[in-house]
Amino acid sequence: MVGVKRRLGGLISADAPSTTGGPISGDEEIFVAGFGSGGNHLFSFVLGQGFVADLSAGGGQVVLTGYTYGSLDFGGGLVGGAGGADLFIGSLTTSGVHTWSAAFGDASDQGGFAVATDVTGGCVLAATTESAISFGGPTLTPAGVGLCLVRFSQSGSHQWSQLFDGNWSGGSGIYAVLDVDVSPVDDRIALVGESQGTSDVAGGPLTSAGSSDVLVAVYDGTGAHLWSNALGCSGYQSYLDAGVGPDGALFVSGSAANGVDLGGGPLTYGGLGHAEFEGAASAPTAAPTTLRPVLLHAAAPNPFNPSTTIRLSVTRSGPFALEIFDPRGRRIRTLHRGSLESGDHDFVWQGRTDDGDAVASGVYFARLATRGEIQMQKLVLVK
Repeated sequence: MVGVKRRLGGLISADAPSTTGGPISGDEEIFVAGFGSGGNHLFSFVLGQGFVADLSAGGGQVVLTGYTYGSLDFGGGLVGGAGGADLFIGSLTTSGVHTWSAAFGDASDQGGFAVATDVTGGCVLAATTESAISFGGPTLTPAGVGLCLVRFSQSGSHQWSQLFDGNWSGGSGIYAVLDVDVSPVDDRIALVGESQGTSDVAGGPLTSAGSSDVLVAVYDGTGAHLWSNALGCSGYQSYLDAGVGPDGALFVSGSAANGVDLGGGPLTYGGLGHAEFEGAASAPTAAPTTLRPVLLHAAAPNPFNPSTTIRLSVTRSGPFALEIFDPRGRRIRTLHRGSLESGDHDFVWQGRTDDGDAVASGVYFARLATRGEIQMQKLVLVK
């Protein structure tokens, strides 16, 4: 499984949030809430135990996806519980009333990682699976870990689905998919993520230029491939978010180590980058020219069990400290403290303290400290 991002909705730990709708309580449970334009509480409730990956609102519907190791209830009855991590997707009205919900899975792992609503209240889902899966259409059978792109109607009916094989552990293929978007004008669908080595998202093989490239692909409303590309330079590139404009242009924003080429020539920078894609062309904007001395990459896998790998890309050698903290802010593990030469460095955390004690399931934080800068990321251990 790959790491995920969270938007609205969220995860409750022992210290539960509350809203003007009353306290919400639970332990590692998903909540969803709605607020009016003036901030007034509309609804809030708990769905059950699991992890939220993404939420999208449009066409009068609120759709969220993620995965669960148990069962969830969006208001239409329990879904999930097939074993392993089950992919879930659920749609609510903007007043919090259940429209439809479903879970897909078996004893292996499946997960929803990005979702986008369209103007009709339907949605497009990007998900992963380790085994054969059907979303109401044909059975999709991956050779390894597969990426699925699926479209549902406003009522939850399967419209179409397709499979792209990836391999998150083999060093080649679709490494992560973290966003999809649907144009409100021409119904184009954008898929953006990261790839390593060779990947194929229905447009033919794409070969990355470095350790990880920005993967961009655009499809029409029926799922037919329009164009795709893997963009980068030597080193690591990753997008942060994407959107499709009313004229079909694709906008992405991301970060890179050792520069990036988004189609308009090499850019050398160490922070945030922006690009606009229209068709297979791109027009990046200017960017800072100062490189960060080190970049903290997303841990993989994340969530994880029993171990996760954290990569540092060092552009200027120097002293660095990479440490793990618990939710209370206590340092529990030091993975590295000292100098590192330029290049990529991988550090594995086995879910243990410096004393060798296994830690409990939950949220932890990787902290990278350099001279004048702190970088952090969330880690989720699931047992």
